[in-house]
Amino acid sequence: MKKITSVSAIIFVLSIFFASLSYAQPRFENTFNSCSIYLPSGSGTSSDVSYRKVGESAWKATFPLYHDMERKEFRGSIVLLNEDTEYEVRTIIKTGDEVTEDKISRFKTWTATPTIGREVLLSSFLKSGKYVDVQNLKGSPTSWIRLIPDIAINAGTSSDYALRFVNSSYVILEGANIKGGRLNAVDLLSTASDIRLINCNISKWGRPAVSQNATGHFLDKDGVAVNYDSGVKIGKAKNIVVESLQFLVENKLVKVYGFVIMPNHIHLIWRNIQMNKKEHPDESFLKFTAHQFKKELKNTDQLDDKYLVDKADRKYQFWQRCPLLQ
Repeated sequence: MKKITSVSAIIFVLSIFFASLSYAQPRFENTFNSCSIYLPSGSGTSSDVSYRKVGESAWKATFPLYHDMERKEFRGSIVLLNEDTEYEVRTIIKTGDEVTEDKISRFKTWTATPTIGREVLLSSFLKSGKYVDVQNLKGSPTSWIRLIPDIAINAGTSSDYALRFVNSSYVILEGANIKGGRLNAVDLLSTASDIRLINCNISKWGRPAVSQNATGHFLDKDGVAVNYDSGVKIGKAKNIVVESLQFLVENKLVKVYGFVIMPNHIHLIWRNIQMNKKEHPDESFLKFTAHQFKKELKNTDQLDDKYLVDKADRKYQFWQRCPLLQ
């Protein structure tokens, strides 16, 4: 019995030891100009985080991380970074005044001009002469695949989507015309990652609402609630870039310049392309929280208060790759 107790005690101690080794491993989720930090740590601790470009000597302090006690981690972001640049991050965990963890990690921001390894015709994934189902198309971080839009997609309502990506990664599609989709124009499944949609024209997707129920929900012709019909449905897909798209909504062309993903919605920077027309995005486009900014944002001191942007924090409100900010 004593033997078993001793062995159990040793296993218990080893479990604590190995758990402590993995407990404070930081996780980084970076994009072009920012990086989110997730630093596991329990109660009674504090964090100190700094960063620098690889090769530089001086460290810069980050904004203090938020201690999420429910997830038992510190969370925060580093912003205003350079594209395609490697950074070092120093993460320090303290219990009281005692330093319990001190690590230096690295990450590299995304590049806007990844290396193209090969090109594939979009038409090679055409189904039934109407919709496109891109499956098992995989590049790599050092060798992306460019989809050549040799056809215009006009799916109508023949399928739930006009264009879908399944089990595909490191793919760029630029300049495509995508029309239709009973629910979504573009559907990116959870098995898709590192997909870039650039300068595409998207229109005629989703179910038209014909009525409302007593609770105010819009219903289609079959009495089914219209919900989450999307120009681009990202869902649980990862590392998706949607840049300078054009959406045609009720014959009003809306151009998206950039966006920032928030916990439960997406902010867009957009404008109506047709002159002398009132801006009126609706239908599926209402799922986004759209922010109209004054002029072209080149002078950020002239942001209009009515657009609900916190001027003191404006540089953190929108996607840094927005071309209007150059």
